[in-house]
Amino acid sequence: MSGHITALLGSCARTLYGLCVLRAHGLSQDCLVQVFCSTVLAKLLYASTAWSGFCSAADVNKLNNFLYKCKKTVSLQTTCFWHY
Repeated sequence: MSGHITALLGSCARTLYGLCVLRAHGLSQDCLVQVFCSTVLAKLLYASTAWSGFCSAADVNKLNNFLYKCKKTVSLQTTCFWHY
């Protein structure tokens, strides 16, 4: 499962970098949050109920750290996470 988490977080990190580039080019905060929820959060949540039971504590820690980084980077409000 660790390999899946590593690949998933790598893909999401690349998308998060793209969001930072879009913000630098003038994308509004509301649009930035919408794109984040539609891309990064959707990747993290897709079939998560199926694979989350197989995650180790280290994998869960990696996911939590990445979400904390996302919250700081995108300046997320909690409403984005309750959207799903």
